[in-house]
Amino acid sequence: MEKLAHHALGASHALARAHGHEWAHSLDLADVDRIARLCSTWEEAVADIAALTDERGDPNWVGIRAPDVLLNAGGWTIVHTTGSRRISWRINRRYGVEIDVCRPAGRVLAVSIPIRDDGTYGGVAVSRYSLLGSYGSDDLYERHLESLRVCLRALGVEAELPEAKPDPESQVAL
Repeated sequence: MEKLAHHALGASHALARAHGHEWAHSLDLADVDRIARLCSTWEEAVADIAALTDERGDPNWVGIRAPDVLLNAGGWTIVHTTGSRRISWRINRRYGVEIDVCRPAGRVLAVSIPIRDDGTYGGVAVSRYSLLGSYGSDDLYERHLESLRVCLRALGVEAELPEAKPDPESQVAL
């Protein structure tokens, strides 16, 4: 697999570990890197990650066994949306790491982090979206920023984030 695919798998591993995915807790980054070096296709790599997760994983843990990779004419994209649907990410050759923060009405923040050829990250771009005219609220609360901070910490990057409203007392745990 190409070198950038190794870096993308590293970013995916970091995000997956921060979100409790079984594969990222059963395999360390060295395992994932070794699989990426030995496999020639994404299909092989995902199958090998899932097999090693099954071999090493906790049989009582029902979790995500491997990253999801979409393949199309434009190349590959590693994708995930959290169970709460608050955070989703895409990692690919063209755009690097893209993270969306969503409310029920849609996306309220988008973050783009390029992956350089050496595996380091470029500058973080943060965009705020307004859902005015859409169903629901586009208010940005502290809990949304905290969900994003989990991702940024996992990747080891910092970003200047927009201001958010304090969480309403009734929704602090959401």
